[in-house]
Amino acid sequence: MPHHRVLLLCFLLFGSHGSWRTAAEDCIDMRKNALKIALCCNIEVFLAEKPFEKCSDTFEARMSVRSADFLVCTVDCTFREMGILAGDDEIDAGKINSIQAAYDETYQKTVANAVSTCMAIKDQIRRDADRLESVCNAFATLFHSCVLKELIMNCPAERWDSSQANETPYCCKVENFIPRNVAMKCQERAAAVGSPKSEVYNVCLEQCVYEELGAIAGRELHLDKLYPLTEQYPEDYARTVRMAIDECSKRLASEEAKKKIESYTQRCEILGSIVHMCLSMFIYNNCPDAYWTMSIACDKKMEAAYCCKLETLIPRNVAMKCQELAAAVGTPKSEVYNVCLEQCVYEELGAIAGRELHLDKLYPLTEQYPEDYARTVRMAIDECSKRLASEEAKKKIESYNEHCEALGSLVQKTELPHCCALEELIPRDIRTKCQEQVAAYYNPGSLIYETCKMECMYEELGAIDGFDAHLEKLYPLTERFPVDYRYAVRLAIDECNKKMASAKKNLELIDNRCTALGQMVDFCLDTVTYDNCPSSRWQASIACSKFRQGVPYC
Repeated sequence: MPHHRVLLLCFLLFGSHGSWRTAAEDCIDMRKNALKIALCCNIEVFLAEKPFEKCSDTFEARMSVRSADFLVCTVDCTFREMGILAGDDEIDAGKINSIQAAYDETYQKTVANAVSTCMAIKDQIRRDADRLESVCNAFATLFHSCVLKELIMNCPAERWDSSQANETPYCCKVENFIPRNVAMKCQERAAAVGSPKSEVYNVCLEQCVYEELGAIAGRELHLDKLYPLTEQYPEDYARTVRMAIDECSKRLASEEAKKKIESYTQRCEILGSIVHMCLSMFIYNNCPDAYWTMSIACDKKMEAAYCCKLETLIPRNVAMKCQELAAAVGTPKSEVYNVCLEQCVYEELGAIAGRELHLDKLYPLTEQYPEDYARTVRMAIDECSKRLASEEAKKKIESYNEHCEALGSLVQKTELPHCCALEELIPRDIRTKCQEQVAAYYNPGSLIYETCKMECMYEELGAIDGFDAHLEKLYPLTERFPVDYRYAVRLAIDECNKKMASAKKNLELIDNRCTALGQMVDFCLDTVTYDNCPSSRWQASIACSKFRQGVPYC
């Protein structure tokens, strides 16, 4: 993390000046969210790198780098080296502003305004600095933090990024299972090898930690030694950590991992860093519900709804040909249809022959993409070639006895697009509101979350009230659709109104909060609309035509 963001984080945790006005209902917990806030605004480096490193090295030899004194002294020294600070509190505002000349005009103006604001409360900052017990003058640290906070609060629109990209790294609350005494001991050892936060420092720190815990010995793995550390956690989280230990033990015993470890030539072995990364990633990817943050961004991260824009690898002519062939075996959207479709696709491409894999045949298809994406797809091809050659994968394939081989489905786990292009009926603002409301009670992605979210949306629209359905309230939402599709949706509304009237006697509250009525309504509307899909929205393919004609299994 750049040093100016470390300072911002420290400032937010340290506390604000009394002159900052707040409204209690608008406040958030700075101690929990400081790092997220610091990342939202794209702030340029404020302190020059060379003076900062020079001062950092000077005080590193005199005091602990983790102490408040180290931070205060380093910033004070850097300000003076840069000519920004003279005496106790003489700030050269012009010098600060001139440093920003390389950036866009809007950003320069924002910095100048931030500096002016902090200059106006310089006396108060001086008094706050005097109250701090430090071996160095704390004025520079507080002044710098004041400027950074002003920049955050008045961040130019083009530099503000409150997206899920900043939030999702914190969706899972990953516990630090390293005992404090071990961490402190290894921090001191690593500091003797490299400057804190440098690559060599981090590598040596993590190697030391896992050696102290007995989990690694040189290049040998004994991750089972970490099991006792899991006993401090609730059972669901402890189970996840133990799964991570088992999985990483297998992964890091591979020849590929061993080669990576052997290729590293720094002053410390890299195995500790690799272990730490493996454990952290596995725990995050298998995060227990109770440890997952309830927010829309994290909900989308969990569902992987939009995180990566995946391109279509399969040529259209191959897809169309195989849809027709698969439709002769099973009804579109059925399991056997999907399995046979995927088997056909990869056989047509030469990537599989019966139960033999030749995924390298897919390489030419990657040439249509930009180099970074093409490289990622080729890596996926290589990785899947290895995984599907394993004994476990072979057993799974052999156990499948449907009409077609299962290998195609193992290579690609995707579903065909619906033959009917259904529109989203629920307005976006209603969906967003209900996602946030329900996430306050249940983990996004869980069954009860989806159930209550659906009920919330239809209640907001007045379409359901308790156990009663009033789906005619949805008519106005159909007016934006073309006439033929509007007619199909209104047919669905009428039919589902009748169905829900007879279904309510079977409804009951789930967790004393909501019923399944919303989900039943949503499913019914989609199904009936699909069954009455206008020709203008029906996919023009032989497979979809056969489905509409009710072609049975062969």
